[in-house]
Amino acid sequence: MVVEAPLGAEVKSGTPKELFALNNIGARLDAGFAVTRDGQRFLFVASAEETSVTPFTVVLNWMAEAPK
Repeated sequence: MVVEAPLGAEVKSGTPKELFALNNIGARLDAGFAVTRDGQRFLFVASAEETSVTPFTVVLNWMAEAPK
């Protein structure tokens, strides 16, 4: 949830709003979470079975196979 709280002499806060839906990404709160240093991203542990994952291939030492 996120709430706007303008600075001032009086304590005020806006209406709480959902920041993101954790059930849509299969996040597990019991596994913990982290916030990046800049506060712009949240990192959650998610189950691969519950999310759509695009496979990728990592090629090691590819320069050895490149034409010279």
